[in-house]
Amino acid sequence: MWAVGDAGGNGQALIEQWNGTSWSVVPSPDPSASENTLNAAAADPSSGQAWAVGEFFNNISNVRQTLTEFNP
Repeated sequence: MWAVGDAGGNGQALIEQWNGTSWSVVPSPDPSASENTLNAAAADPSSGQAWAVGEFFNNISNVRQTLTEFNP
């Protein structure tokens, strides 16, 4: 099981995985120094692959952009 969001409102994307006993944080690349969040996740239990989607704030163009992350 996977959970995604942002780490306490500090603008860093958060990914956690449940192993049946406890949650553990999975490293998440953050493309922007500010405002990264993940809104949904999907996983394939047979392959162990997982995807997460959300958005980040592009500091160069000053617009929000789609953020997609993949855990092979």
